[in-house]
Amino acid sequence: MPPEYFHWIKQPRLRSLLERMAIDTDNGLNLLVKKLQELGVHVLRPNVNIQYPVHEKNRFAPPLQPRNTMMMVGNKFYYRNTSNERWKKYYADIADPSWNRYNSVHDFLAHAPAAQTNEAYDQFNLAEEMYSFTHDHDSYGDILDFVKQQGNQTIEWEMSEGALLNRIGQDLYFGTMPANRDLPKLQTIYDAEFPNYRNHVIDSIGHTDGIFCAVRPGLIVAYDDPELTIDYGRYFPGWEVIYVPNNNPMAEYNKQKEYKEFFQKTKNRWWWPGHENDNELVDLVENNFDSWIGSSGESVFDVNMLVVDTKNVITLLKNDQLNSKLEKYGITVHMIDISQMYFWDGGAHCITTDLDRVGQQQNYFPNRI
Repeated sequence: MPPEYFHWIKQPRLRSLLERMAIDTDNGLNLLVKKLQELGVHVLRPNVNIQYPVHEKNRFAPPLQPRNTMMMVGNKFYYRNTSNERWKKYYADIADPSWNRYNSVHDFLAHAPAAQTNEAYDQFNLAEEMYSFTHDHDSYGDILDFVKQQGNQTIEWEMSEGALLNRIGQDLYFGTMPANRDLPKLQTIYDAEFPNYRNHVIDSIGHTDGIFCAVRPGLIVAYDDPELTIDYGRYFPGWEVIYVPNNNPMAEYNKQKEYKEFFQKTKNRWWWPGHENDNELVDLVENNFDSWIGSSGESVFDVNMLVVDTKNVITLLKNDQLNSKLEKYGITVHMIDISQMYFWDGGAHCITTDLDRVGQQQNYFPNRI
């Protein structure tokens, strides 16, 4: 998000804080891009339209975490078009059911009768809301074009949440979310969509990229949570598992008296180090940026690593103990500092997504049927 976006904040001190956060975050992202390029990765970044609407209901989060709505499986790139979701929800109660035949706002404006178009403008002020319907296209349109240019197929799919997917050769591992833990139903959906893979549904009750990470064939790094009973021996027979505790300082600080009031106000969702007593900042964020923040208090950034290849991984959180263990396997851990990580709630895996896959599919568990 460019710092100019925050021009609408009236208090100079608060506006300056947000502007500085935007600049520092961009500097960190530039370091990430540089590191990826050094490791031989071609990097594309989404567009950020500086003309983001500033009225509350359209204050959409910047495109910082593509993994939440995108995933690459083989030569198919799946993405969830949240603009179309807004469109369909927005017009769900319109009296004329014939409008349901339009798949998107672009389709509607191109083909709808003029009378209906005018009525839409009058009734819902479509002109003012237009950016909300084109947000995803404006941000990721060029990237989707690139994916197609590589000979890959792009598929709009409501289940396209890459943060729930771990791809290990012929095996796909899908997690669950609190609102959808119907394992048999999910198994049926994934088997139908990916018939050429062995699909596994793990009751993770959250994004799997914050629970475990396959850093190389034969080795898993997993969050050591006694309440999470994932049988790694079943899903990854013969593989070694390195367990790591949650290194998130939010969890520890939340126990301390001087921080409790701050975390109560933020509902343990975000943290801005050094500003725990800044009530004006808390009020600004809570009242204006609710859709921007996730749940950093529950995030395990140690596990949310980006695996570049079998010898290089990228992380946003320093963990010397884990790094030393991985180095024994010939894996170099590259640490990138992204400013205000506990505000954005996105690790190295969350804020990236692969667009083109090379090589041949491997079968790492040949004894499986």
